[in-house]
Amino acid sequence: GASVRHLANFLVALAERTPRVVLSKFPLLLKHLESEAHPIRIAVVSALGLVCAECFTADLARGGEAGAAAADDDTSLHVLEVERRTRDTLLDVLVERAHDVNAFVRSAVIKTWTMLTRRRAVPKLRIHAAAQLALDRLRDKSAL
Repeated sequence: GASVRHLANFLVALAERTPRVVLSKFPLLLKHLESEAHPIRIAVVSALGLVCAECFTADLARGGEAGAAAADDDTSLHVLEVERRTRDTLLDVLVERAHDVNAFVRSAVIKTWTMLTRRRAVPKLRIHAAAQLALDRLRDKSAL
């Protein structure tokens, strides 16, 4: 009902304003991907995309894929590697959610990938996989 929509809106707004805070609590949010309420799953997918865009955009500002080579010391190298692994984990969850039982959630996943692509937050190695997800969505009978 209305409370589910309000919670979903709050979660997305929180991710837009404070993505690092949402990232720190993401293990708690991942549990909600199994929620019966599809608006909650959609909100978690959207929040995941916003957080991922923030992590990867920050990585690009430091040099992107070559950022690790440009790092000054072991601490910077470690931080870059942790952020890259975190981003990859979030993107993996997005790929998994593209197979959600609900068509609205699958559609939200494609919208999230589109947002990430527009923000240039999709690593080059993942572009093919993102395109394949979009192609699979076009073949989805519920998309007609």
